[in-house]
Amino acid sequence: MRPPVILLLLALAAAPALAQDEPDGIGAMLNRAPPAPKSAEASNPAPPPAGPPAAMPPAVPAPLAAGSAQALVDQTGVSPDGPPSETDMAFENRIRQSVAAAQGLQGPLDGRWTLYDGAGRALYIFIFVDPAGGRGVLEGAWRDPRRARGSDDLGVVDRLEHAGLSLALDFTPRAGVAATAIRLQGQASGAWDGEMTEAGAVQKVSLRRN
Repeated sequence: MRPPVILLLLALAAAPALAQDEPDGIGAMLNRAPPAPKSAEASNPAPPPAGPPAAMPPAVPAPLAAGSAQALVDQTGVSPDGPPSETDMAFENRIRQSVAAAQGLQGPLDGRWTLYDGAGRALYIFIFVDPAGGRGVLEGAWRDPRRARGSDDLGVVDRLEHAGLSLALDFTPRAGVAATAIRLQGQASGAWDGEMTEAGAVQKVSLRRN
């Protein structure tokens, strides 16, 4: 088994488990013992001796730069710091270029997808590794959200082929049964529609990105 597939299986198995193991902060607050009541003297301290209130100096707004306008709270589309500088613009453009370059290293199938039946029920969850430009092998892993968590609810996609608007997946959902075959055609919406053959039954399915 190649290392990328192992990472896919770990990602599919770990995400729901992390959500279940997250501590219940609200429950901890509710179970915490209430603080001990304070004495009457501590809860009602003697008031300080009355005296004339101290005069507060009037607030003086900071001077505005020449040619600038003050940005009020209820104004929209106005930046209190003024227009971005050339350095700010260059930094933002560099970030945008880095994000675009990272996305360019991934093929169109790379990421997490869910296979739904005609009634909109989730049948399988897939994670695909799709290197762009044919620099690597297209690989995938699957998980069956209908099964209880265990050793047989996830596995590796045995065959994954993508050619133009055609996508073919074959995998074995459990030991001792025939492979599940999925044949899909790409749609203008970005989804993939087609048929799944499993345990001798054929049904309409749709693969959509999460």
